[in-house]
Amino acid sequence: MERFALFNNSTGSGNIAIGYQAGLSLTTGNNNIDIGNIGITGESNAIRIGDPAIQAVVFLAGIAAMSPATPNQAVLVDPTTGQLGSADIDSFGVVSTSPKNTAVGDQALVSNTRAYNTAIGFQSLFSNTSAENNTAVGAEALLTNTGPNNTAVGTAALFSNQGNPNTGTGAFNNAVGAGRSIATSMAIPTAPSVLMHSIATLPGFTTTPSGLTRLVRIPAAAAMSR
Repeated sequence: MERFALFNNSTGSGNIAIGYQAGLSLTTGNNNIDIGNIGITGESNAIRIGDPAIQAVVFLAGIAAMSPATPNQAVLVDPTTGQLGSADIDSFGVVSTSPKNTAVGDQALVSNTRAYNTAIGFQSLFSNTSAENNTAVGAEALLTNTGPNNTAVGTAALFSNQGNPNTGTGAFNNAVGAGRSIATSMAIPTAPSVLMHSIATLPGFTTTPSGLTRLVRIPAAAAMSR
């Protein structure tokens, strides 16, 4: 196609070379496409466009916006050779299954199909599929979770939580601490007579540990007598 294109190719076949000295180094390779590139001796089944020692910027037409869909792929570039490749975003520890979810960590939210979940840490919310409004921070936090509206902070916190988004089971659990299976529950006040007391009792404690609180509702009559 151009002066000295494939000039030294002797036994190779199926090669295409466009440009001055394109494929000049290609001697025995097969099925290569070299455009403005001298090629590599003995190389086969490769496409080389431009010379990395000369061209520093790439403009490609026809690149259109796409909607994220599992499995999401990222385009990778070898900074040394310029080779292009792709990989699942999961494989390097960051994934977002949809614009309404956030996941950071290897296999975080890997099974998710719904929205409003946040998972940070290896395999956090790993088994979550149809439940929403969950937050997991820590490796394997809410690992097998299937219920909605849970918050777990700490390695393996709420590890085995199960539930059903349709019936509301396995929901509104809050756990802070590595391996914590259940947490302090909070009753939201609905009247001025509701008092809050620090009477938390967590698994493994026989008395209320300092600094931990559990919020409970106290009947109005009891509140007035205090």
